[in-house]
Amino acid sequence: MPKLSATRITDKTVKNAKPRKSAYDIRDAVLRGFILKVQPTGTKTFYAEWARGKRTRIGDAVLITVTRAREIAAQRISGAKAGEIPLPQIRNKIPTLKNFIDTKYEAWAITHQKAGAENARRIRGAFPAFQSTRIDQLTAWGFDKWKVQRRTNGTAPATINRDLTMIRAALNKAVEWGDLQTNPLDSVKALKNADVKRVRYLSSEEEKRLMVALDEREVVICGDGRVGQPSLLSFAGKVTFSDYLKPMVLVAMNTGLRFGELTRLRWVDVSLTDGPGLTVQAAYSKTGDSRHIPLNATAKTTLKVWKAQMTDTSGLVFATRTGDRIKNLRKAWTVVLSKAKIKDFRWHDLRHHFASRLVGAGCDLNTARELLGHKSLDMTVRYAHLAPEHKAAAVARLDQK
Repeated sequence: MPKLSATRITDKTVKNAKPRKSAYDIRDAVLRGFILKVQPTGTKTFYAEWARGKRTRIGDAVLITVTRAREIAAQRISGAKAGEIPLPQIRNKIPTLKNFIDTKYEAWAITHQKAGAENARRIRGAFPAFQSTRIDQLTAWGFDKWKVQRRTNGTAPATINRDLTMIRAALNKAVEWGDLQTNPLDSVKALKNADVKRVRYLSSEEEKRLMVALDEREVVICGDGRVGQPSLLSFAGKVTFSDYLKPMVLVAMNTGLRFGELTRLRWVDVSLTDGPGLTVQAAYSKTGDSRHIPLNATAKTTLKVWKAQMTDTSGLVFATRTGDRIKNLRKAWTVVLSKAKIKDFRWHDLRHHFASRLVGAGCDLNTARELLGHKSLDMTVRYAHLAPEHKAAAVARLDQK
């Protein structure tokens, strides 16, 4: 292994150390045995060496300062000479973050979390600099520094907080399974001002333009001059849809289903007879709880029309031509929004539109919460401003005293 002659290791030394085809050591001229090791991948790690061939890892040079690393090295070298075995000799028994995620946490997450594989993938992608670090070497300071770097790079506070939540949960499991004594994220606080919830819904004019754009799309695809919505509500068994886009939009707007709930909905969970409604099963609900949603006339008629023309046998209410679950509607949805001249509106905003219509029509927040499937009123309160007349009416009651 090629080596450099001894030099005083400083922050500048760490910064300027370039990777080579093979790993190499930079030895400190101030403290004999204090080493900076540079890997071909660019990873830089501090070590303390107390005898030839006997060394212990101190930590990632990205996460620990040179001054602190030199102090730890001095303690470990002194301890080793006094006959103490440095703690990091158990290194092979403590996994790196990547090893912990790959060999232990991911399998558990896939079994116990609906988005387990995605959560594990997100931890790998959001914390690349920590992947080769032993989990017992992760520090609160390192994560606070990571927050600053992410924020400086323009990452939204809400995204940063979600990533911290993911890795905090993983390291909680490490503590539970005995791989860690304490979670370094226990003292790491979430960024403030990250809970400003986006509420975008359609104005009356935008809703009309959206319906027109969907109807025009039906005409273009089918080429038969059908009008769409008016014919749909006077369903006589002859109206059909060109594909699943329009019925999905109509059902989403009138039930508030999330995209994942809508694309996993099965006909066995839909009733179109007396007391029409649908059930969102716990297995595909975001919150893990099932809920029942009554169907209004538009949603009921839409599903009747759609079911009458269905030939798919997968059991899914909305499926691809091959019977698979629909993964996204990005291309078709973007074209329709463009035709309708609607900007800054995502598919998920159909759910906000449903909620805004509920509250605007006088629905109380707790009922709206139940229909939307929110765990608590905190998520639903963001729509309260859409019904100012209820607050005015409450205050007006004081005049009657």
